Amino acid sequence: MLLRLSRRVCHTCQGATLFALVFNLGFWISTNCLEQRTEETLAKVLSSLVSTSESALRYWVNNELATLNTFTENRPYLPKILSQLPSRAEQQLTEAEFNALQLPFEGLARNKNLVDYWLLDSHFKPLLSRSNDADKLAQFRQWLTPELMAKLHRGDDLFLHQLEGNDLDSPLVFIAHRLLNSEQQLGGYILFQLNPKVHFTQVLQLNNYARSGDSFAFNADGQTLSQNRQYQSEPLNLIDRLLQPNVDKVDVSPFLRPCHQQLPGVNTDGYLNQQGKLVVGAWIWSPTLNLGVATEMAYTEAFAVLHDTKTVLIASQIVTNLMLLLFAYTNWRHQRRLRQISMEDDLTGIANRRAFDQWFTTALANRRRHSEPLTLMLLDVDKFKPYNDEFGHTKGDAALKQIASALDNALPRSTDLVARYGGEEFVVALQYTNSQQAEVVAQHLLQAVAQLDLCASSQAALANVTISIGIFCYDNDSSYSVDDLMEFADKALYRAKALGGNRAEHYVTYRQS
Repeated sequence: MLLRLSRRVCHTCQGATLFALVFNLGFWISTNCLEQRTEETLAKVLSSLVSTSESALRYWVNNELATLNTFTENRPYLPKILSQLPSRAEQQLTEAEFNALQLPFEGLARNKNLVDYWLLDSHFKPLLSRSNDADKLAQFRQWLTPELMAKLHRGDDLFLHQLEGNDLDSPLVFIAHRLLNSEQQLGGYILFQLNPKVHFTQVLQLNNYARSGDSFAFNADGQTLSQNRQYQSEPLNLIDRLLQPNVDKVDVSPFLRPCHQQLPGVNTDGYLNQQGKLVVGAWIWSPTLNLGVATEMAYTEAFAVLHDTKTVLIASQIVTNLMLLLFAYTNWRHQRRLRQISMEDDLTGIANRRAFDQWFTTALANRRRHSEPLTLMLLDVDKFKPYNDEFGHTKGDAALKQIASALDNALPRSTDLVARYGGEEFVVALQYTNSQQAEVVAQHLLQAVAQLDLCASSQAALANVTISIGIFCYDNDSSYSVDDLMEFADKALYRAKALGGNRAEHYVTYRQS
């Protein structure tokens, strides 16, 4: 019964261990899949946002160019004025012409938030300007390569932005448009200057995503053409620190490399932006606008849902593992207790016959390996039947408990064993003990039981309950089995009982007599 229960408990522990392995493996796989799916979804969102931002900026530039064409088409007097300029000596606008032109130009500048504007003749001589800033105009002339000039003469509007070679503080962005005179010949140019820090930012921030999301434009050298939203520094909790990549090894703004040679990309591993904050982002280069657009988001916000989910999952995993550990420990204690109970005698509490058989088999193998003496003793209680008849089974059971305790306490070493062999019989095994030492131990056992002063009968002449001991010392080179040793000790016990009991007899002495 106890063995079946022990096996059942053992199977339960094995099942719990298997469940723990499957649970933790499933948790690890699920977490990795969750991270992978989150990164894939985030990459798609960032790619979509940056593509949308680039399209919005391209649409805004086209709209600005269309506004310039509409402005020219709605001013039919411009070609007439430009046609009259070559016939004049100084080729300058009259006061009436200047006033007629300045009012619409100023209105357009206020409506479109232009930094500056110029009306130029065919030789790029300014006829009308808001600021008369010669440096800006000279900067624009430096950018006009022969290819761009040819494109402008063909009637293509120019959208130019550049920071390289710019000695001014702010980035320069120009929109240029040719003007034809009344004879449909080149008469001059209209030039608008825009502030990308204002215009680009207004367009790109319409597509910002989440609290820390930011989209901005940059040139081929990685210099920004629009303003960036400043990221707020937030302390990371423990889970964030566990999940955050190694900041010392992450890339630093990968789009800062020459972007005209770089394919569009997405980085969800994390990199340091221009403010030194850990972000994720995507970037794209627009050949049409000759600029790049990037979309970034703070790393902690991008993976906030993932981190919160993993926090809950990790907490659940810890609680589950603790419960499984507690369950395994409880079952281990129960199994240990059941094993202990299965090896104990129910009545006396000392080792039972099953425990003795296992222990003695090991001791016998150890004796054969090391050739050390091994002593076996069989003990039987004298006058136990009269005691049982006189005082009853309850008193008899109590007497057996006392005898078992006395025998256990009388053994000198922890390597020795006493067990109840059946009924009123006990067995004692002594490792590393020869015949002389066994005799000393036997006398201690006889004395220990005699001191209990258990009266077998109130009418008996020798009223005390005693024990008889049969001893066999295995100290030669013969090959004996467990059954042989038990037989020899039993014969010695029979000799001790035949001689009146309350004594110890050795098998060698019996065999020689």
